[in-house]
Amino acid sequence: MSRDDAAPTEARARSFGTVAEDYERWRPGPSPSVVDWLLPARARRVVDLGAGTGALSRLLVERVDEVVSVEPDPRMRQVLVRRVPGATVLDGRGEQLPIDDASADAILVSSAWHWMDVEPTLTEAARALRPGGVLGVVWSGPDWAGGGVDELRGVIERDPSYAGLLATLADQVVTDDNRRLVVPPGFPFTEPRTWR
Repeated sequence: MSRDDAAPTEARARSFGTVAEDYERWRPGPSPSVVDWLLPARARRVVDLGAGTGALSRLLVERVDEVVSVEPDPRMRQVLVRRVPGATVLDGRGEQLPIDDASADAILVSSAWHWMDVEPTLTEAARALRPGGVLGVVWSGPDWAGGGVDELRGVIERDPSYAGLLATLADQVVTDDNRRLVVPPGFPFTEPRTWR
């Protein structure tokens, strides 16, 4: 992505802030078993990148000594600070991580990787991870190809107060390409492992 394309990416990364409370209430988070699979053994300091309102951070504070939750949208951060008092909450993005070099055992991203510019984010993750550190990306939520989307549309039609948020979610196109981590050649990461 060229420098001129950064503004639309930042705007998209902040798009759910206007509905932060509803996002917190309705957005499903990752399963605890997924977090257990992602975390490296003896992880002490973990970054939740694109933390949103803290669904992943809540699971991490139960498992590691220090959780750093990085989120670009100030409205989402306000909810995150209230909901996950055990996390250190910072303003930032994947393309510019606000943490020191080699300071994290893991950088985990839950349902936010598609908001990030991949190559700058991989560069930042490589800089910020300790040797042997883990970059983990997880997606959670409804199966948009399944029958639940029709039910969701029915809810939208009955309660127009949720139309903006839920219509945006229900009408998104999610393909397998949107839900996988691809590491281009030249980055210091091993081939991604996947679990579904």
